[in-house]
This record gives sequence, structure tokens and C-alpha cells, in this order.
Amino acid sequence: MTRQNEIKLNRKNLFKDKEFFTGVVKIGIPIALQQLLYAVFSVVDTSMIAQLGADSTAGVGAAVRVFFFMLVINVGLIAATSSLVAQYWGIKDFYNIRRTTGLSLTVGIVIGVIFSAITIGFPEQIIAIFTEDAAMIREGASYLSVLGYGFVFWCFNFIFATALKSTECVRIPLVASIITILTNIFLNWVFIFGNLGAPQMGAAGAALGTVISYVIQTVILVVAVIVKKHGLAHKIRDYFSWSKAFVKKFFKIMTPAFVNEIFWGGGTLMYAFVLGRYGNVNFGSYTLFTSVESMFFTFFIGLGGACSVLIGKELGKGETEKGWRHSVRSLVLAIGLAVILGVVAIVVRYPVLSLMHIPDINMVHMTAKLIMLFALVLPLRVVSYMTVVGIFRAGGDTISGLWIDSTNVWLVGVPVTLIAGFVIKAPFEWVFMAMYSEDIFKTILCLVIFSRKRWMNQLTHDSEVFTKGATQID
Repeated sequence: MTRQNEIKLNRKNLFKDKEFFTGVVKIGIPIALQQLLYAVFSVVDTSMIAQLGADSTAGVGAAVRVFFFMLVINVGLIAATSSLVAQYWGIKDFYNIRRTTGLSLTVGIVIGVIFSAITIGFPEQIIAIFTEDAAMIREGASYLSVLGYGFVFWCFNFIFATALKSTECVRIPLVASIITILTNIFLNWVFIFGNLGAPQMGAAGAALGTVISYVIQTVILVVAVIVKKHGLAHKIRDYFSWSKAFVKKFFKIMTPAFVNEIFWGGGTLMYAFVLGRYGNVNFGSYTLFTSVESMFFTFFIGLGGACSVLIGKELGKGETEKGWRHSVRSLVLAIGLAVILGVVAIVVRYPVLSLMHIPDINMVHMTAKLIMLFALVLPLRVVSYMTVVGIFRAGGDTISGLWIDSTNVWLVGVPVTLIAGFVIKAPFEWVFMAMYSEDIFKTILCLVIFSRKRWMNQLTHDSEVFTKGATQID
């Protein structure tokens, strides 16, 4: 068979790989469901806070931007976690899976401690970055100063659950999330409004319920892994068995992604800084929008997580051609899904907002407008997300994402948004759209790098499965 015929055969059978689509369903649906539950909780949580008024909604929205910045930094950290664990999972090397997880947890907990210290110590000063409104600062600071106590637990949960999902163990994180979210909703109802004899704490009550839920989730994850005798529960000393070469490899993958997320997260803070100057009603609308946005983006988080594991698994075994076919399927599937969900978002935006019982009609109309604009650019956003996070990182390529994200955010998105907001003084919705200017160039660059295949790397050469000819390392 000639190479040309082989390519034609691959194209013909591109979407007939039962193993791939079974894997997407098996891994992707639980991940998407888990993220959807978090998104639904965010909507419920935001709707509860919205009943306290625009000041509380906008203040908590500013505080959540700080949490989101910590989140994206941890996303950079788990770039190394997920790519290495998925590839070691492909050859069933649990020893290296455990020490990858241990090193990730160590770095993540340090990040959590730093953010806790800053947010607990300087909540007012942090919220004041986004606004000069005294009421918004007061509400946001009351929320952030309590939420800071849960950051270490959140970092542990995020990294540990990522390691589990990268070994195709998705049930434990899903069950833990269901219990945690239901508990969080109940505790928010108790502490925000002062039900069941509890003090009426308002925004601070929402933060307290969230912190307690984080602690419960940590306990559930650890106990479940031990009871189920998962490979992560064996030989705890392996979590700290790091050779100099292993640490170097880990940080070589992690550092570009880590820096990438800091630059990208810093850009999102700049966007919030500009939007926060448009008043509490507009920024409150943006806060409501982010809750609804997260519901729709959960599908791509699930798809990206599943495809990353499937691609990384094949690359770890040295099956580069199979990994390439999986990546093409992943990208086309994501774009098609983005078009469909964009239409759905436009159709259901008002019915969804009506369920949130938003007291200010101006916030309702502005939030609906932001959802529609988001739906129009969703396919562009999905291309960059799937390639950088779901595909490139599966092959250990975090450098491409670094320069694509950082240059487009800081050379395109941030300048355009600043000019729109402070120079032209454009309407709020047009400043919102200015944030997405970065995605035009990102999409082009991502597709070029994707087609060159230089992101496809095997990271498991140091495993004893190869060096000693073993079939599995416990």
C-alpha cells in the first residue's frame, strides 16, 4: 500500500473509530457532567447573591475574578500533571503516575497558601483594583476574606481529581463533586439568608458554605481512593520520590504552561478592570454572564479532557499516527459542537435568566446581550482551547500555547479593550466584544501549529516499561 493510499484510507475512516468515540463518551461525559454541575451551582449561587442586590453581585463577581486567576495558574500546573499521567497511564506505570501527582500537589498547595495569605490579609485592597465603589468593595471583601481559607483545599482537590481523570478514573471525582455541590447549595441557603437559626451573613455566608464544601470534597476524594484501592493510594513514599531528571522534565513541561496561564489570567484581570469601571449594573451583568457561560463551556472541558487523555495515552505508547487521527477527530468534533451550542445559547438565554430571579431588568437584558455575543464567537474560542489545552499539552508541548496566548492577549486583546473602554468610551457590550479580538489571530496560529505536528512528543522514554522491558510498573 502506498503512502498516498494510506492517507486516503485514514481520511475515509476518520470518524469510524469506535474505540475513540467510546473513550470520548466514557471519559468525556463524566468530566462534562462534573463541570456542568459546578456551572449549575455557580448559576444557583449567583442567583442567591443577586437577590442581595447589584452591589453584592458585582462585589462577589470581582472576588471571583481573583479565584479565577488562581484557577488558571493551577491549569498551567496540571498541564504537566495531565500530560505525564496520561502518557504513563498508556503503559500502566503507576510509580511515575504517583510521583507526578505528588510533585504537582506540592506545587499546588504552595500556590494555595500564597493566595490564601494575600486574600485573607488584603481583601479590600484587592477588590479596590476593580472598582472605586465603596459598597462593591465592602461586599467583595467580605466574600473574599472568607473564601481565602478554602484555597489550599481547592488546589488539592483540583490536582488530585485531574490525576484520577487522567487514568480514566472519572467516577470518584464525579461522585465527590455531586456531594460537594449539593452540600454547598444547602450551606449557602443556610448562611446567606440565615436559615435554620444560622446568622444571616449575606455574601460572606456564600463563601463560608463554599469553604466547608471544599474540605468535605478533600475527605471524600482521599477516602474513596483508599477504599477503591486505586493505584494512587499505594506506596505513598512514591509521591516524594523525585529524581533530579524527573523534576527537570516536569518543570520543563509545566513552566511554559504556568507562565502562559499567568499571562492569560492577568489579561482576564485587565478585562475585569476595564469592565468594572462601567458601574455595578453592567459588571453585575458580566458576573451573571460568566455563570451562564460556564454551563455551555463545560461540554468543551469534558471533550478536551477526554481527548487529551486518549491522545496522550497513544503518544505514551509510541502510537503517533493513531494519536494524530484522534487529534483531528477531536478538533472537528469540538467545532461542530460549538456551532450547535452557540445556537442553543441564543435560543434559551432568556428562559435561563428567568430562572435566576434577577431583580434588576436592566441586568437581565444586558446579560442576555452578552450571552448572544459570546455564542457568535464560540467556535473561534473553542479552536484555541482544544488545540492548546486538549491537544498540544497531550504531547507535552506547552511552549506553543505560551507564545500564542501571551502575545495575543497582551498585544491584541488587552490594548483593544483598553482603547475601547478608556479612549473611545464605547458602550459596555462593545467593550465586552473587544476582549474577543484576541481569538481571531489565536485561531489562525493554533491551526498552523496543529497541522505541523511538532507538538507530538512521547514523554515515557524514561519509564522502566521501556528501559527494563516490564509490562507494568506498580
